[in-house]
Amino acid sequence: MKQTGRVALSLEGGDVMLGWDIYVYRQADGGASPATERSSHGTMLAEWSADVFGLRWIEDMVKSGKALTYGDNSGYPCGYTVKVKDLAAHLVECPPEVKSHQRLHVDEGPPRGAFPADGLEERAFIDQATLANCRPDEWLGVEAWDQS
Repeated sequence: MKQTGRVALSLEGGDVMLGWDIYVYRQADGGASPATERSSHGTMLAEWSADVFGLRWIEDMVKSGKALTYGDNSGYPCGYTVKVKDLAAHLVECPPEVKSHQRLHVDEGPPRGAFPADGLEERAFIDQATLANCRPDEWLGVEAWDQS
């Protein structure tokens, strides 16, 4: 078993993790405080799929104190919260660790319209127009769902 931050990969048989579906959203309450597992989701800002190491960027942000983790759901989902000013640079051109076969759609609206299991279309999405209008100190939610 190889441990990568909060992500465990089975390399010796058993269940194999395929990667992550990652969602970035505004909090419905305006994001004045960090998101928690009970925070209501507001506008979806970004969505993409990443490989098994696709959480390195956010785990690095946690280690540096720029992001926080919440919940302990063993990947269902892994929850993070981060301020706009610390996340925006990661979403300027392409989501971090995005799977190479995904097509990037900017400012076209979420490809699935909601959260996991609404469809399987392989495309990444960033609502850069809405992101640009967020307050720099606004706390966002980031959810990563295990694809296995």
